[in-house]
Amino acid sequence: MENKIGRILDRNEIVHHINEDKSDDNIENLELISRSEHSKKHVKDKVKPSTILTCPCGKIFEIKLLSQLKHRLAKSKSSKLYCSSKCGAFKKYK
Repeated sequence: MENKIGRILDRNEIVHHINEDKSDDNIENLELISRSEHSKKHVKDKVKPSTILTCPCGKIFEIKLLSQLKHRLAKSKSSKLYCSSKCGAFKKYK
């Protein structure tokens, strides 16, 4: 990619494999994007716009937006997600 663009990549740039096959370095399969853009691409692949989750307490709840999921994970001291901050499991495992 550096040969194609004629310069060294910036620290904030990533070469993304469009077909997600890291062994396919065909120039048509490569895309130069920012690190944040790259993260967003892969998070979008993993999380649907609306995600149904099960709380450790057993209650099923829905997260409707990716931003809500990111916010909850950022606030959480563990990788567990709870139905609410008032949940008994939240208080037990916190």
